[in-house]
Amino acid sequence: VIDQPMTGGRLDDIARVEGSTISLPPMRVMCDVTNQLCGERGAARVFGPQKGATPAQVEELDAALARLVQLLGERARAVALEPGAGAAGGLGFGLRYWCGATLERGVELVLDTIDFNGRLRAADLVITGEGRLDASSFDGKAMTGVAARAERMNVTCIAVVGSIAPDVPPEAMARAFAHVEAAGDADANEESRRRALITAAQWAARWWSESSGKPPR
Repeated sequence: VIDQPMTGGRLDDIARVEGSTISLPPMRVMCDVTNQLCGERGAARVFGPQKGATPAQVEELDAALARLVQLLGERARAVALEPGAGAAGGLGFGLRYWCGATLERGVELVLDTIDFNGRLRAADLVITGEGRLDASSFDGKAMTGVAARAERMNVTCIAVVGSIAPDVPPEAMARAFAHVEAAGDADANEESRRRALITAAQWAARWWSESSGKPPR
């Protein structure tokens, strides 16, 4: 019995898991990413570095998650491969395996709830964004979900972000957004970041005005 708080670093302490699932009412889980639990596009490899994990820690966490899946058996191996199993550090997997939850793309559920398509019909331009644009942004997060809806409705979509990771291919940005504007240095003080964000928004508005011939409104 492990009687201390469980963390990723303690997964290797698990020798066996007793019990299977919990009887709960139907549960729908909104996931902001479509990553599976383990592997190249798994929770540890994709999101570990964002949270400060070193390369060695990423490998350790991924191996520990894979070992847990093996301990749980065949059904767990199938669940670990489902889109969203790697969301929130593997919470998607846990809720799906132990609680019988269904994993849904959160952005799609939210956009449907607010009738986003209806709003797009009256829009000339969509502005979306997040703190840091990186490879995980294209795995089902809100920003790219918004951009995909806008594209289907033939509405121009631009992104204003805090910074852009060096590993983001320019062609991926070009496919998702008509234009991307970055505010700049994430390590600057709060006032500098605020001014940088205002400047980025101004440049985005200028781009829209020059490319469309319409003034921002």
